[in-house]
Amino acid sequence: MIRFVPGDINKDGEFSYTADGENISASCTAKLQGARLDILSVDYAGNDAFIIEGLIRSVLNYGANRSAFTAYAKPEDFGEQVISVLSLLGFETENGVLVCDIPDALTGSCCHCK
Repeated sequence: MIRFVPGDINKDGEFSYTADGENISASCTAKLQGARLDILSVDYAGNDAFIIEGLIRSVLNYGANRSAFTAYAKPEDFGEQVISVLSLLGFETENGVLVCDIPDALTGSCCHCK
């Protein structure tokens, strides 16, 4: 079983989630700024899109529970697989940045069903 475990939030509003399971080393870091959530990094050496999706959904949920409405991610900060998962969750490119309304991303089906 894989659990997505929250880390501490720092004074700058940054927080992270890690994937906790057998032989898994993965994390996602984001920054919360009012109604804005910036996904800063997804660190995962594996190729399981379910892990990436779980980490991203975890940070989106954390932000949504703290009044964040819109999520942002800079494509240059991520590999092809992370960008693919973000796109399948509903992120779209606007002015060179991936943007998504958090409620839309959280209410959609899993990215593997599309």
